[in-house]
Amino acid sequence: MRTEIVEAKVDKSRSIVPPSDEQLCESTMQEVDTIAQLLSLVEGLPESYRVEFYSVIGKIVDGMERRQIILGKLHESLSQMSLDLKYLVFDLEATRRERDECLKIVNNSW
Repeated sequence: MRTEIVEAKVDKSRSIVPPSDEQLCESTMQEVDTIAQLLSLVEGLPESYRVEFYSVIGKIVDGMERRQIILGKLHESLSQMSLDLKYLVFDLEATRRERDECLKIVNNSW
């Protein structure tokens, strides 16, 4: 899988932008195509070699599936973290506004 797809990108406002579903899907399709090519090459090998290769290819496919699950969870976590951060910023701004209003009231009453 290409590292630019797996790694989260940081935009100018310093917010985290996870890879899009389209990028993940494209990468997965490329991996599936590569495995299909490998399987077609293995078909031309003698039976004794094919068994060994099928075992290794099975492990690779299992790893791909686990990685896709992990990436999906990571993508979901990053989305949730981004939303949580927006709520925190909103709360901070509201708290500052309330503080400023309270300070105005206290200063006007003296």
